[in-house]
Amino acid sequence: INCKFVANTGTERGGGMLNSGGSPTVIYCTFSGNTGGLYGGGMYNDYCSPTVSNCIFWGDSPQEVVNYSSAPVMRFSDVQGGLPAGATDGGGNVDVDAMFVRPPDPGPDGTWDGVDDDYGDLRLRGGSPCIDAGDPAFIAQPGEADIEGHARSVLLGVASVTLPCWSNLMAASVSVTDGDFIGGAAIYGVYALAAALTTYV
Repeated sequence: INCKFVANTGTERGGGMLNSGGSPTVIYCTFSGNTGGLYGGGMYNDYCSPTVSNCIFWGDSPQEVVNYSSAPVMRFSDVQGGLPAGATDGGGNVDVDAMFVRPPDPGPDGTWDGVDDDYGDLRLRGGSPCIDAGDPAFIAQPGEADIEGHARSVLLGVASVTLPCWSNLMAASVSVTDGDFIGGAAIYGVYALAAALTTYV
């Protein structure tokens, strides 16, 4: 719940998240500044069908999401470049600048190396088209809060991720709370989540 996935690198695919053989549910997450080598900087799906809701995929390279023999259902999400081939449009998806306060930037050397990297500020600026653009059927549970402790709302990229993952290497059920996945190498098997956002006033 409430995780950030920024500036991570996969050598070939899935810089932010690589789903192989499992079908995770990814809800209210943000992927930005991740690099997938050849495919899927934000997310790479390999023989799986994840459900993706209320997420932001913006500023990853070389593509946001790539599917190989996979059919994710994507709904109420902001995906730069639009929905990827193979995805099922569950409705409410957009391709608009999320308007982060400060997008991630690898610095003057252009490399995510930890030397001069700026992991950004992924809160949404006032006027962002992602504010109040999440699933209108969302009902916050009593006491449910975002990453900064504010009452949960209907922003894209702001809630929780429950990730039942199955990989070629191991079986796992993963639930992440208030985690940051910043500036690392992706690990094959269970790739997780990305950022919870709050409105910047």
